[in-house]
This record gives sequence, structure tokens and C-alpha cells, in this order.
Amino acid sequence: MPLPVRRSVGEVITRLELEPTVWDIYVEGPSDAALVDWVLRRSGRGQYKVFPIDDIELPSASSDEQPGARDRVIRLAELLAEHFGVRIAPVICLADRDLDVLSGRPAPDIHVLLLTDHSSLDVHYFDPRVIDRFLTLFVRRRVAEPVAILSALRPVLEEVFLVRAADRHLGLRCGALSPDRCCEFGTAGLVVFNRDDYITRYLGRAGLLARRQEFEQAIEDFRGCTDETLVHAHDFVEMLCATLRPFVNEKRVVIPEVATRALMTCLDEASLATTDCFRHILERIPPPRPR
Repeated sequence: MPLPVRRSVGEVITRLELEPTVWDIYVEGPSDAALVDWVLRRSGRGQYKVFPIDDIELPSASSDEQPGARDRVIRLAELLAEHFGVRIAPVICLADRDLDVLSGRPAPDIHVLLLTDHSSLDVHYFDPRVIDRFLTLFVRRRVAEPVAILSALRPVLEEVFLVRAADRHLGLRCGALSPDRCCEFGTAGLVVFNRDDYITRYLGRAGLLARRQEFEQAIEDFRGCTDETLVHAHDFVEMLCATLRPFVNEKRVVIPEVATRALMTCLDEASLATTDCFRHILERIPPPRPR
């Protein structure tokens, strides 16, 4: 099967200039594209198209390090803003706030760029109403009350989020480590997290145990910086599946990739439409005119 043709930034600009009534929305990945498309369609918007950033061929980065999807969305927003200037262009680039929820780093001042309310769109899964639907309709086993499950997972996920932030702050690039390897799971959603073991494994894989004191200090410096929900969606789904796995006979429902898609179907588009992120999108894209 031939690879899909990626469009250049010049082709994106040409499309925006030739079709000014059709809004283009660029997001980080296919799941974000599906979610944005669903909310807009259910909200009565018609003149738009949503694209994952992999559909766009951006100019090569000046460094050897390949930029991630978030950086590429922001880079596209910069290039489009440079071209259109103060003109209103029918385009939105939507990027995750990611670890910036902790750093207090201001959002880039780019008029075509929007950032998510939380670290990512997927953090909306971390909601007792979503977990209630997920357990009842998909897993079909209520292992514990949704609030109890989220309460047990929150301190683990927040700690791992701080670890990710400290890693980026110090430029260590250790790579993600799923916290479920350092947890014991009990009844009623109980989770016991061996933090010391996690930090040892995290730094040890990269041969950086000698920097543990510096790393621990960076974690403490970030602690308490914000009241935000400090959850990385990938960590959450991994931990949710690990929590449920001992109590579920049909193991395929707690495969993280499968669970992620199921959680998306448990979201409520009306609630999402009221969040700041989607409210700004809906304000920019007008509903179709009546014929």
C-alpha cells in the first residue's frame, strides 16, 4: 500500500487562501483528530476538516533531535502566523499543554494556536462519570467505585508526572517507564506504589543514579506548583488496566490500546463542548448558514 502523500506548508497556505469558508484544524495525532471532529459535528459545525500533524511535511529541524508532535503543531502555527500576519485565517492549531501545566511557562503568543485545558485532551478520561460508563458498559464489572479508583491512582500518577517534569527540566531524556511495574494492586482499587523502586529503575536504565539527589530536588521544586490534575494520559490508561486486570476474566478489555478507544467512547460531547479549549474552537468556527 503506498504511503499517504504529505502536504507541504505551502500547500496548506494555498488551501486556506482558496477555501476561506472551510476551517482547517491541525492536532497532534489521530485520536485527537477523531475527538475534535466528533465534538464539532455533534455541536452542529460543518465547514471544517481536522488533520493530524503527521499529514504535514514541515521544514527540517535545525537540530539532530526530531521534534515531537506537539512541537510540530506549534511550529506549523508559527509558520502560518508568519504568513497571514494580522489577517484572519480559517485555521486552528491545537497542541497539548503537556508539562507546561507545571512550569508556568506562558503559552506561545500565536493567534492561530490553542492549547488544551489540561496536559492533553486525553486527561478528560480522568473523570468518575467516564470511568462509570467504562466499567459498566465496556468492562462489565464494577471492580470498585469510580471515585475510589481515581482516588487510588491520583497520587501515583501525580508523582510520575513530576518525574517526567524533572526529567525534562534537567534534560535527562531517560524515557517513559510505566509505574505499574512498581505497584501492588489489591481489592477495591487499592494501589501501593513503591516510589523508591520507581526512581531507582527510572534513573538506573539511563545510568544516571549518581544524579538522584539533583533529580529528587527537581521533583520537590515542582511539587505544589499548581492545582491542576497532573496526569499523563498514557500512564493513566496503563495504571487503570493494571488495577482492573486481576479482577477481569476477559483480559482483552484491559489491553491499554483497546481500553483507550473504549474510554474515548465514554466521553460526553456536551461536557467537552463547555471546556475552555472546545469553547474557543466553537466560537471561531461558525455553524453553517441555513439554506
